[in-house]
Amino acid sequence: MSNVNIIIPIYKKSFDLVKKLIASIQDQDLLPKSVTCVCDGDAEMFKQLQKEYFKNGTSTTAFPLFLELLKENKGASFARNYGAKISGESLSATGKKSLCGEYLFFIDADCKLNPGMLNEMASQLDDGYDVVYGNFTQGMNKEPRKFIPFCEYRLETENYINTMSMVRRSSFNKVKGFNIDLQFFQDYDLWYRINKTGAKFKYINDTIFHTESPQEGDISSIPKTLSDKAKVDKLTIYQTKLS
Repeated sequence: MSNVNIIIPIYKKSFDLVKKLIASIQDQDLLPKSVTCVCDGDAEMFKQLQKEYFKNGTSTTAFPLFLELLKENKGASFARNYGAKISGESLSATGKKSLCGEYLFFIDADCKLNPGMLNEMASQLDDGYDVVYGNFTQGMNKEPRKFIPFCEYRLETENYINTMSMVRRSSFNKVKGFNIDLQFFQDYDLWYRINKTGAKFKYINDTIFHTESPQEGDISSIPKTLSDKAKVDKLTIYQTKLS
């Protein structure tokens, strides 16, 4: 097993999409140490996952799979932070807790992880980097959306590192994870704050994952246009930078 904990926040997504994501993780040449699905107020998904992937209380996947149900929808940032926290501990049969993997990888339920990417990202962190990110494809578009090698200056004004990036747990914990008070641009805010701690970022010019086209009413469950989002949260982020 690897040193990677995968966190999947889930809210009102197709069960078939979640199954495709889990299948894409099982197809990796480096399996994660654990996968934690946080059903964010989605009791029906929690039941479906239990039925599909558990037998006699034990997961049937090639890796340890953990399910958590939040009674109320708390939003993506809360679900990711919660998943990161509980994935840092594992309960043994005696009830004793022990630390799990040092690397965190957050991936949304409507994504699929491309072959070999878990190994590629983890190897970069093994080499001393704290965050590794790359490209992705979306919807019917087969051409990847490409980003740029890390530039601290450009990060001041440009959001070019997406949520589906691998991060060292200690770096994530140092900034106390995602800001749950932000409605949008949580990934931008996270990477900005982690960068300010002196963390080392690595861009790999490869397609890490595929995602379906974004829809309103997703896990954040707040229907706003991108223009509305920018007016609300970019101002909040910039105010944080100035404080």
